[in-house]
Amino acid sequence: MKKLLLFVLLAALFPFTRMQAEVTRATQLFGTWQFTADIELTDDGQAYSDIISNNCEVTITSHSLYDFTISGFAGATTDIRANFYTTTTPASIRFMNTSMSGYNPWGTGIDVSTDGETYPASNYRMYMDPDNDNVINVTDFYIVYAYYDSSIGDYGEYVVTPLAHVTNGTLTLIEKAYVEITDLSGDWHFTSTASMADSELPTEFDFNLESNSGSFDPYSVNDGSCAYFTATLSFEGYDPVLIEDAAFDGYQIEIPFNDTYLDEANNIAFYVYNSTSREGSITFKKNSDISLSLDAAFAIGQETTIEEADTLITLQYYTDGSAAKQVDSYDFSGTYHITVDNIIYSGVDEYTSYPETFDMVITYNSAVSKYYITSFLGNDTYSLNQGGIPAVATTTDDGNNILKIAVGNTRYVARIDDDGSYQYHVLYNGLGLATDSIQLTVSYDGTITMEDFTLYHINYGSSDAQLAAYFQNLTVTKEGEAE
Repeated sequence: MKKLLLFVLLAALFPFTRMQAEVTRATQLFGTWQFTADIELTDDGQAYSDIISNNCEVTITSHSLYDFTISGFAGATTDIRANFYTTTTPASIRFMNTSMSGYNPWGTGIDVSTDGETYPASNYRMYMDPDNDNVINVTDFYIVYAYYDSSIGDYGEYVVTPLAHVTNGTLTLIEKAYVEITDLSGDWHFTSTASMADSELPTEFDFNLESNSGSFDPYSVNDGSCAYFTATLSFEGYDPVLIEDAAFDGYQIEIPFNDTYLDEANNIAFYVYNSTSREGSITFKKNSDISLSLDAAFAIGQETTIEEADTLITLQYYTDGSAAKQVDSYDFSGTYHITVDNIIYSGVDEYTSYPETFDMVITYNSAVSKYYITSFLGNDTYSLNQGGIPAVATTTDDGNNILKIAVGNTRYVARIDDDGSYQYHVLYNGLGLATDSIQLTVSYDGTITMEDFTLYHINYGSSDAQLAAYFQNLTVTKEGEAE
């Protein structure tokens, strides 16, 4: 009873005391924050009083290369790129590449300096509040104008003018953003762009991810919680390596290793890059459901004894690269039924009748690994173009399949007379341009769409084309596939 009364008394005396959820992932900081600070403008900084702000909203979101995009910081008009570090105490956010051309947050040449004299600020960091995970303590800094003067000294140097001194700054959470977690289960192939080319270990490898909880539909979280996968890594010439509990937070997937061997008999194991530590992770950042990029370098090494000393030999390292999910490429070959909602004629009497429905036939030529349009608008484009109108297939990061149909003065759709003058209709894109392409898209859900296009009248060998008609709002179905 006395213990209970003591607990109640402590709760009454310290009503705001709570357990803190340790921030360990960048996704836990995604959201909207309130920036407040004391800002003292210098005489030179008075001209920027309408830009530099001591009280404003800031958003923290993901970035394709870094951990964060920070928007609106102290009124900044250009986004700041930053990385998140849990290796510091407390965890910290470091501004990255602050001196990059076109990057200056408050305008050309205006950036962060740690002391008001040095530019660029190569290691400016903010730190998590150790007592409140909803607060980021903004380390004091200067906002400066800097330009490079090549006439100073032998090599030139930056001339720095302080504009403002920012002190007592904080970022206080307003609302956390939700992150979507999707099922990454499947087979993936990793291709390195930074490895040892002369190593016996490959620069590419395969891996499989399998959800620990079975297949699942996408869901959203805002608390840093993760989905977990079992990873199986396959390097040519070695047995597969099984690694459990790869954590995916919707932003990164971390495949952990801890004394994990590729070949235990020969003492070949996974290492942190440029380290002797065998505890780390192979970390990928999600670009899309079918594309990942390596976000944490790792190495494969062998411990051996050389001249009675234990030595680690790096057999291979992986510092950059990407992984693509192995999905069956879409076969564009077939007959497509096309209905045109609106044909706008140019007004030239000669061109007054085109079909509102027609078939487009696409053929794949395996000899050259290309697709060709062999029939279009009821005409034999195979013969007119010595094999067809060429088209190139691609797959987007979000899983859509696109066929880019070539356009231009040599993409013949119809021969329009027989008097020997070699007059043709040629295919241009929907903007009436003989450049770029017309896109036929088969979405991941099976929906088929095609861009508008135009027909132009042209004499063979001429560059003088005359508009015949504009084909607008196309409905497309593929023969043999469900509508």
